[in-house]
Amino acid sequence: MHELENLPLDEKSNPPVVLAMAKIAEEAGASALAVRLLRLCAPNLSTMENLQTALRTASRLDAADLEQTIEARLRQHHPNAPILADRIFAEHKSAGRFAEASALLAFRKAEPELTALYDAFAGELGSPTPPDYPTVWRRLTHAYPQRAETIEQTLVQDALRRGLILHAFDLVTAYKNPSPPRWRAFLTVDVVEQILLQSRGNIGALVDSERLTEAVEIPLRYAATHPAEGRLRLRIARLLDLQVAGQGGIALIASIILSSYAGQIDFEQAGDADAISPEEFKTFEAFHRAAFAWLDREAPITLGKTRFPSEVLPCGGDRLVARFKAMLPQLAEDAATDDGLAEFKAWLSIGVSIAISESLGPADLELMGIGAVQLSRRGKVQEARDYAEHALLCSGSDPVRQRIAWGLFADVYRRSGNAIEALVAFACAAKLAGPVSLHQLWIEMYGLAGTFRDVGLVKAAEHMSEHARMVLDELGLSDGNDIQLDLLALQLKLKRGFRDGNEFRASLPTLLQEAADLGRRAASYGGDRAPVTLILGQILAWVREAGISLDPNDEALFETLVVRLKGPIEHLTRAAASARPTPDQIFAVHESIELSRHSEDSGFDSNKMVPVVKKLLGHEADALASLGVSLAIELLSDRALPKPGWQATSEPVSALRGPEEPLSMLERHSAGAGFIMIGIDSRSRLIRLDAENGAASTPIVEPSGTFSVSDYRHWTKEFPYRYGADEETANLFYTSTERLGLSAPLPDKVVFVTDSKLQQLAFNLLWVDNDFAGRSRAIASAPSLSWLESARTQPLQSNGNRKAWISADLDQEGTLSSIGRWLQPTFEASNISLNTAAALPEDLAGSQLVVIAAHGSVADGEPFFHQVSDEGNLRILASDLADSLRNVGVVVLFVCSGGRNDKHPAANMTIGLARQLLDRGCSTVVASPWPLASSITPRWFPTFLERWDAGDQVIDAVFKANQDVGKATGYDPARFLALHVFGDPFRTIVDG
Repeated sequence: MHELENLPLDEKSNPPVVLAMAKIAEEAGASALAVRLLRLCAPNLSTMENLQTALRTASRLDAADLEQTIEARLRQHHPNAPILADRIFAEHKSAGRFAEASALLAFRKAEPELTALYDAFAGELGSPTPPDYPTVWRRLTHAYPQRAETIEQTLVQDALRRGLILHAFDLVTAYKNPSPPRWRAFLTVDVVEQILLQSRGNIGALVDSERLTEAVEIPLRYAATHPAEGRLRLRIARLLDLQVAGQGGIALIASIILSSYAGQIDFEQAGDADAISPEEFKTFEAFHRAAFAWLDREAPITLGKTRFPSEVLPCGGDRLVARFKAMLPQLAEDAATDDGLAEFKAWLSIGVSIAISESLGPADLELMGIGAVQLSRRGKVQEARDYAEHALLCSGSDPVRQRIAWGLFADVYRRSGNAIEALVAFACAAKLAGPVSLHQLWIEMYGLAGTFRDVGLVKAAEHMSEHARMVLDELGLSDGNDIQLDLLALQLKLKRGFRDGNEFRASLPTLLQEAADLGRRAASYGGDRAPVTLILGQILAWVREAGISLDPNDEALFETLVVRLKGPIEHLTRAAASARPTPDQIFAVHESIELSRHSEDSGFDSNKMVPVVKKLLGHEADALASLGVSLAIELLSDRALPKPGWQATSEPVSALRGPEEPLSMLERHSAGAGFIMIGIDSRSRLIRLDAENGAASTPIVEPSGTFSVSDYRHWTKEFPYRYGADEETANLFYTSTERLGLSAPLPDKVVFVTDSKLQQLAFNLLWVDNDFAGRSRAIASAPSLSWLESARTQPLQSNGNRKAWISADLDQEGTLSSIGRWLQPTFEASNISLNTAAALPEDLAGSQLVVIAAHGSVADGEPFFHQVSDEGNLRILASDLADSLRNVGVVVLFVCSGGRNDKHPAANMTIGLARQLLDRGCSTVVASPWPLASSITPRWFPTFLERWDAGDQVIDAVFKANQDVGKATGYDPARFLALHVFGDPFRTIVDG
């Protein structure tokens, strides 16, 4: 996909070729890229075949206007195109107009049986009364036994159309098929998503959790045998995401995996050909020259497709490939610089091409796996993901190849910390039938043990670790290689935790002894020494901090190991072991981690840095060093966001150019407003750095009596949600924020940039000078300095539209109806188009301003924002709402908890509706972190709009509107401090 995105395409590019690229992008799940390519080629497509392909592709994307444009062009040039009649038929079917569908089939002279079936649908499903689906199914399948799948699919879709979600679930899960068809896989995802939507993410609330697990296995089985279906894989991952299934998503996929390995596994001992010796390989000088000359001549090659010329081979291809498998890890380890990896990549490409030309089974995928793992170890995380994606595309229809590709994908994604994607891939691997090699079983079981460890499923990790050890024994490789499992056991011991600090301190000598024993074994181990070296360095640092004397031999052992490391892991390990990591050390780690292609991935990629960055933060604050503190907080902030207005790929903000850049950005932006950076260091202290009038101050450590980190952690368990739900506790706002304050002074206009763990704070409520900060100050928060820099350097350009959506009948009673009536005069006077339909509008994206009024809900029993709804049956996942609001200049959310942000438990980023809107390219979001009192809207919005239309920055317009509400409510904090500014606080109406 990266290559497609970077091609220099324009309106003169060959339209059919661009169309083919769009189709590839859509099938791979790169929807935004597919839309961009389709928009580029659609006006120049002319043949019926190409226009039909474009229309089919557009129909699977979230681009209604593009779909309509292509359809209009097709009607103009080819009015009899079959797809046009197909679309009319599909519209009749989806709306339940089966008589019209039957008539259309008769007109088109379709098979009489199919026409009769739709006539039967009209009779059975034509009534508004819910049908008895099982009885209908029996009658119709008896009458039309050859049409059983059409009948089942139609009944499920009819139940979904009527909102009969449980009926749809019973229908789609009734038929047990180990090889489900494509339609069932996608439709099951739709149904399960609706179940989770109705239950607010509470697995087991509407449907027994065992039955829900069985339902999720349906799309997994299809995905397993169709690894190129990237869109389905992404939909399954989204289904299990925290913001859809809550924490239960991890448990659900874990249970599927564990049950898949519970039975008898048919394994085999696969033997590689004997590799030629390193010495013999060196004698093949003519082959070396010919291979590199071929590589230069054929460049760029298509990995997995390009064939190496057999006549150049100096010996059997199988023996050469076996040598490549052995030498590639060493080549990667020996590469001193990124340029040094060029030889590694060259031999990798040659080896894969030989495996293809000599038909060496899955050897090409195994080489890709070696390449991906080595690149991941060197910090080339995005390139490793590219190899993993490519392996899926190259795996074909052979179950053995598919399982290897899924295992490789899972291994790469679990190394980057993306547990959901990794577990989905492991589940797909486990669903594939047939014998599996012991080596592949080792990759899966060891990888699963590590993934379960990372998500806190300690018992499951121990279970998989035991099985991995048995596989290692069966392979005859326990001697030396079991160090990985012994290291895992030590990591699990640390994961279980300790009762208190005293127990932890008492355990340090034993932990150090275990780590040092592993280190001595690693010194003579031929595999990856980095994990052992890292944990040894971490424990050495803890021992030093605890004041426990160290054995010089342990420190010397660490030095012996760390000098062999290269790339980001070397910098990270040295920083972890250091008592005082330096800004240059931390920047070296940041600099050596490859920039991800998609913003969300960068939150996982950078998460391993967090402990050492927190250590840096504390030491730099104690040293009164503004540069180090600004660097640390910027790296701890939410940088996993794309630039506002992005089009094709959600690339995250640019990497920092130097350790001094955050301080430079901070001082530059503070010329127009005060800035406060705050973060939590490794000793649980709040570190603060202010900047005003273009100059940064000296960093300070806030006294615990002013801001208590332990109080804040306790606060996050109930707040900010409780502010809108608890109307009985007296002075709740005051008592709950007593030690969530900042020392005076604070500027009159201030923007917060914080550690992602602190972005759950309601910044208006910070206690300053015996009052809430937002009472007398204009306040906003930006996700990171780098994001704000990109937002201000190139402000998002909107289409100028002003829209509002309130799903309500304004003539009826109800909260949303009242908001609509209150705001309608302002909308009409200000050229804001109001849509009151009970469906997400398709014309909101790209607008200058969008106002949304809806009910918002957090997940049932979980802290994460989950969905919006109206007062009828409409429920929409937060991600779907965010998708519809792509690249909007300013979004105003009159949505309960719409401004709530929570720290992602496994990544250095936040989650929440406002954050999702920024992720979709919006510039500024105004929302409340807690349930919002609807009564403030008629006073707040007219004031805000008047000031913004007059040219005020959003931060100022929101403050003035909040003040108006304060005057009218006696300065009730639940009402006048509810609306916060997220994103770009400086956006004005003239920005676009």
